[in-house]
Amino acid sequence: VVDLDVQEVSWVRVVTDGNVVINDNLQPGTSRHFTAQSISVTVGNAAGASLKVNGRDIGQLGREGQVREFSITAANADEIRSR
Repeated sequence: VVDLDVQEVSWVRVVTDGNVVINDNLQPGTSRHFTAQSISVTVGNAAGASLKVNGRDIGQLGREGQVREFSITAANADEIRSR
Protein backbone atom coordinates (compact mmCIF):
# COMPACT_ATOMS: atom_id res chain seq x y z
CA VAL A 1 0.00 0.00 0.00
CA VAL A 2 1.37 3.39 -1.03
CA ASP A 3 -0.06 6.80 -0.18
CA LEU A 4 1.20 9.77 -2.20
CA ASP A 5 0.75 13.37 -1.02
CA VAL A 6 1.71 16.35 -3.18
CA GLN A 7 2.81 19.63 -1.57
CA GLU A 8 4.18 21.39 -4.71
CA VAL A 9 3.35 20.96 -8.39
CA SER A 10 5.03 17.69 -9.35
CA TRP A 11 5.11 15.43 -12.38
CA VAL A 12 4.21 11.94 -11.17
CA ARG A 13 4.11 8.56 -12.90
CA VAL A 14 2.68 5.59 -11.02
CA VAL A 15 2.60 2.05 -12.36
CA THR A 16 0.71 -0.61 -10.38
CA ASP A 17 1.13 -4.27 -11.33
CA GLY A 18 2.37 -3.20 -14.78
CA ASN A 19 -0.43 -0.70 -15.51
CA VAL A 20 0.17 3.06 -15.76
CA VAL A 21 -2.39 4.68 -13.44
CA ILE A 22 -0.97 8.22 -13.29
CA ASN A 23 1.31 10.05 -15.70
CA ASP A 24 0.58 13.74 -15.11
CA ASN A 25 1.42 16.95 -13.28
CA LEU A 26 -0.29 16.86 -9.90
CA GLN A 27 -1.27 19.97 -7.98
CA PRO A 28 -0.57 20.78 -4.31
CA GLY A 29 -3.08 19.10 -2.01
CA THR A 30 -3.47 16.05 -4.24
CA SER A 31 -3.48 12.71 -2.41
CA ARG A 32 -3.64 9.26 -3.98
CA HIS A 33 -3.84 5.76 -2.47
CA PHE A 34 -2.53 2.66 -4.28
CA THR A 35 -2.78 -1.03 -3.42
CA ALA A 36 -0.93 -3.55 -5.59
CA GLN A 37 1.69 -6.31 -5.56
CA SER A 38 4.23 -3.99 -7.22
CA ILE A 39 4.16 -0.20 -7.41
CA SER A 40 6.60 2.01 -9.28
CA VAL A 41 6.52 5.73 -8.41
CA THR A 42 8.51 8.34 -10.34
CA VAL A 43 8.39 11.94 -9.13
CA GLY A 44 9.78 14.81 -11.21
CA ASN A 45 9.98 17.25 -8.29
CA ALA A 46 11.07 15.14 -5.35
CA ALA A 47 10.81 18.05 -2.88
CA GLY A 48 7.14 18.45 -3.77
CA ALA A 49 5.84 15.05 -2.71
CA SER A 50 5.91 12.54 0.13
CA LEU A 51 5.09 8.84 0.38
CA LYS A 52 3.80 6.43 2.96
CA VAL A 53 4.58 2.77 2.35
CA ASN A 54 2.34 0.38 4.29
CA GLY A 55 1.51 3.28 6.62
CA ARG A 56 5.17 4.19 7.27
CA ASP A 57 5.96 7.80 6.37
CA ILE A 58 9.17 7.96 4.34
CA GLY A 59 8.92 11.75 4.15
CA GLN A 60 10.03 14.21 1.52
CA LEU A 61 11.52 12.37 -1.42
CA GLY A 62 14.44 14.65 -2.29
CA ARG A 63 15.51 18.07 -3.53
CA GLU A 64 13.62 20.66 -5.58
CA GLY A 65 13.51 19.51 -9.22
CA GLN A 66 15.19 16.18 -8.46
CA VAL A 67 13.76 13.13 -10.23
CA ARG A 68 13.35 10.09 -7.96
CA GLU A 69 12.06 6.63 -8.76
CA PHE A 70 10.87 4.04 -6.27
CA SER A 71 10.05 0.41 -7.14
CA ILE A 72 8.05 -1.03 -4.27
CA THR A 73 7.17 -4.69 -3.77
CA ALA A 74 6.10 -6.78 -0.80
CA ALA A 75 9.70 -8.03 -0.54
CA ASN A 76 11.31 -4.58 -0.28
CA ALA A 77 8.56 -2.36 1.18
CA ASP A 78 10.21 -2.21 4.61
CA GLU A 79 13.52 -1.08 3.05
CA ILE A 80 12.17 1.90 1.04
CA ARG A 81 13.76 5.12 2.29
CA SER A 82 13.48 8.71 1.06
CA ARG A 83 17.27 9.19 0.78
